[in-house]
Amino acid sequence: MTATNNRHYGLAEYLIEHDADVNKVNKENWTPLYLATDNRNIEGGDFPVPKPDIDHLEYIKFLLQHGANPNIAAKDNTLTRTIFTMQWFQEAGATPFIRAAQSSDLELLKLLLANGADPMMKTDHGDTALTAASGMGWVDGVTYEHSPAANVETIKFLLGLGLDPNAANGDGRTSLMVAAAKGRTEVIQILVDHGAMLDTRDKGSRDTETLVSVNAGHTWEAVDYADGLVRFGVQSAVNRPEAAALLRKLMIERGLPVPPPNRTIDSICIVEICKERIWDQ
Repeated sequence: MTATNNRHYGLAEYLIEHDADVNKVNKENWTPLYLATDNRNIEGGDFPVPKPDIDHLEYIKFLLQHGANPNIAAKDNTLTRTIFTMQWFQEAGATPFIRAAQSSDLELLKLLLANGADPMMKTDHGDTALTAASGMGWVDGVTYEHSPAANVETIKFLLGLGLDPNAANGDGRTSLMVAAAKGRTEVIQILVDHGAMLDTRDKGSRDTETLVSVNAGHTWEAVDYADGLVRFGVQSAVNRPEAAALLRKLMIERGLPVPPPNRTIDSICIVEICKERIWDQ
């Protein structure tokens, strides 16, 4: 465990070859396989991390060949590696498959699947590999992603495995909402083409969850995320105009009520007389 966490993979392999338990967990329920997956997809940060003495993927293959269980779930977030953040995806209940999905590590996802990973497992907070890949916990400039193209292929791969595009986590957030927050138009289109609901609402954000908020009790749909109205995790609410335009187009095509563009958090009405003003198209 310690050797893996510190990227001393050669030492870890030696220990495993001399009967160390490849599935040994610590109090956070991290396994060497989970940590190696995390190491391969490390987020950006301020603290230096050591380089591995063996390629991450080769070490992961070694772990799997020696009986590593890909379905052991973590019970807590991995280590803080920047001044201000750790993984803002809630990792309790996450498996290596979910963690790899967060970074669109398609090569590793396929390897884990071939070695018995269950792609349908959820975190304790209700997140799936698809919500993770779509942008749950995403922080611009921090969360590691192999590439936007890899993200698109990962979304297609996970949908092909049967993951539900409308699955919501404990906050009511869906894959479409976080893809909208991330501004990924191609992912948005793919999700909608696979049945993602455009008018699903979440359970509110940190701007609506307290009684003293002017927007107390308000809930949000995907277009609100794209409009930069919803703060969650530590990611600032960022306006994604191309994503917002696509979502409005898709809503109009389906005859759904469409909120007007150019809204601000202070312009959201929650009283019945003006609740969700509808855009006069």
